[in-house]
Parts: sequence; structure tokens; C-alpha cells
Amino acid sequence: MEIRQTAFIINTSVYLYILDFEDTYDYTFYNDHYLVMETGKIDRRNNSFQEALQTICSKHYLKPEDIYQLSKEELHEMVQKVDDYEQVNIL
Repeated sequence: MEIRQTAFIINTSVYLYILDFEDTYDYTFYNDHYLVMETGKIDRRNNSFQEALQTICSKHYLKPEDIYQLSKEELHEMVQKVDDYEQVNIL
């Protein structure tokens, strides 16, 4: 099974990264320096992706107009920057 990944930018300074696993939607908020701010999970069996996104936004007091979905290229760039940061600062 291929894991779907999606990312959004919020107010130009926070990233929301969502992984679509078999049982859950796992999400991570990163700041503009790619540091993890918060993580969470939403049950996939009872929620569509759109419902999960709405739940995340509601839980964190985000308005739909405040988030912008990243393109595949932007997503790839964000993931690469997170990986680079973790290699330099964690390993």
C-alpha cells in the first residue's frame, strides 16, 4: 500500500504534514525552521481525509482560508528540508 502524504502551509510560517496510513491519519505541525511543534493521529476508519483535515483545523483553531495545500514539488522540498534538519540536529 502506498502511503499518501499531503502538506499545507498555514499563514506562511507553519507547515501541516499529513500521512494517510491504513488505520490513521498521522499529522505533524512544523514551524518555519522545520522543527516539530506538535503531532497527532486521527482514526481513519471513521473519517474521510477531508473530515480528518477539518478535525485537525478545528482542534487547532485554524480557518480553511488560512491554509494552502502545497504542490507535489513544494511537498518534496519541505520533506527534504525536514530530513536535512533532522540529520544535522538529531543524529
